[in-house]
Amino acid sequence: MDKIKCHLILHSKMGHLNQLYSGFIELSKKGLIDLTIENKVHTKEYILEAIINNKFRVVYDAFDEGWKYSSDISINDADYYFKRSYDSSIHKRISEKIKPLGLNYNVYSSNGNVFGKKEILLNYIKKIIKNKKSNFYFEDFECEPNITNNPKICFLTRLWDPDAYEVENEKVRLERIEINEFRANCIRACKKEFGESFIGGVEDSEFARKNYPDCIVGDKSITDRYNFMNIVKSSDICIATTGLHKSIGWKFGEYIAASRAIVTEKLHYEIPGEFKSGINYLEFSSAYELVNSINKLMKDNVFRYKMMQNNHDYYVKYVRPDKLVMNTLKQVIQESEEKYESKS
Repeated sequence: MDKIKCHLILHSKMGHLNQLYSGFIELSKKGLIDLTIENKVHTKEYILEAIINNKFRVVYDAFDEGWKYSSDISINDADYYFKRSYDSSIHKRISEKIKPLGLNYNVYSSNGNVFGKKEILLNYIKKIIKNKKSNFYFEDFECEPNITNNPKICFLTRLWDPDAYEVENEKVRLERIEINEFRANCIRACKKEFGESFIGGVEDSEFARKNYPDCIVGDKSITDRYNFMNIVKSSDICIATTGLHKSIGWKFGEYIAASRAIVTEKLHYEIPGEFKSGINYLEFSSAYELVNSINKLMKDNVFRYKMMQNNHDYYVKYVRPDKLVMNTLKQVIQESEEKYESKS
């Protein structure tokens, strides 16, 4: 494949897009694409626009919500629209242009920043002021699969205040209440069943202290971003619950990057490639099922290691920033060539 021309039009600095920004930077560094950048940042939408080979207008949508789309760019005006929260039963009916994007997590490239040297300097100053690293590169998340005889379980999460100012409506408020109750029940069950093998709890907050004090993490330092990442990599089994708007949370992408065995609530959205229950993760819908699934992984080292290996393979093929972006570029070019050949 010839070097691909990619002209990025930046609409937003929101963290949901950092994985995409990093992917384009990495591909440029490797000499696989010619990258040019146009800064039109004016919104908090989780949208990136790209013009590929001066022909194809591609939109990347990293919204949590499956029903939400860019107000800047109509799907009809795009040649391809890659959506993070993708549901084929809905999106295929809306437009064949909508395709699954994949798992999302907040990751930077060590080889540059799409916003230029000023942004790099600003991040460096933030690091000095805070006296700790705040921007993490994809190498920081990575870990090889491993077998241990005393597996650890990780579930560090947060709760959502149902009465916070950003809550849009009663449906969202009730969703937050449901998420909070479920996460708290899972933490209580794991503490009781696994004792010191379980590293988990919710982040300290005024809402958590008032409503779920028994679930708050005792050692606040482990919820620090750097410490959290090290805990994930030193754990064998990681727990994921459904995010806001039924989204697959960032933690899920981080677990895959770290090649961990995963126990998760049902995934409501689809991602590219082969990714299945019983192979890449075990599913649960109650605290009781969660405990049973964890016990299954704890007691079977071979099964647990195989799941880790499967997730490592999936990460390398579909989640690492350069791979995620390159997969979309190849899809655009290959499908376009096939359409051209079918017409000729």
